[in-house]
Amino acid sequence: YEGYSYSTVEIGDQCWFSENCRYLPTVSNADAWSYGSPIYYVYGYDGNDIDEAKLTEAYNTCGVLYNGAAMMLQEVCPNDWHVASDSDWTELTVYLGGDTLAVDKIKSSSGWFDDSNGSNSSGFTGKPCGFCDVGYIFNSPGAFYQLEEVAYWWTSTPMEGWRWRRTLRYNYVAISRSWYNRSDALSARCVRD
Repeated sequence: YEGYSYSTVEIGDQCWFSENCRYLPTVSNADAWSYGSPIYYVYGYDGNDIDEAKLTEAYNTCGVLYNGAAMMLQEVCPNDWHVASDSDWTELTVYLGGDTLAVDKIKSSSGWFDDSNGSNSSGFTGKPCGFCDVGYIFNSPGAFYQLEEVAYWWTSTPMEGWRWRRTLRYNYVAISRSWYNRSDALSARCVRD
């Protein structure tokens, strides 16, 4: 898709990307933000050159960080795929034994802080790619945080003006579900329709 061949994995009755989305029509500096307009970031990249951003290690390892408006665009996923919904994530974690047992099975086998890697026995390959904060959480707009410590994935499911997300931390024993500020930028995964 868009010149890139994604790896995929079947888990139960679902087929997932086994890596984060890479769709990158533009790239912004970390201090750019919007609630309603799509914005795309590459962790740690401070520029506007798409080709240059795609050469970074962060892009090759983690893909793209999307604000809420960008994540909702159909173009993020190929035809017949969609950004995973809250219910898609629930189905995944239930199949893997619940929010606690699923952690080891979806964590990548390398790259996690303090050697808190998983077995990745599901093939999901969840990597700790952090996020881009626009000031709501840490009050310091234009900063990237928590690389190697936390994996955040959007869901396509709204929650009263916010969005549900899934979070996997190096030092927690469960996959958490919570709402999140749609102006900040997180990773996304596609699931086959």
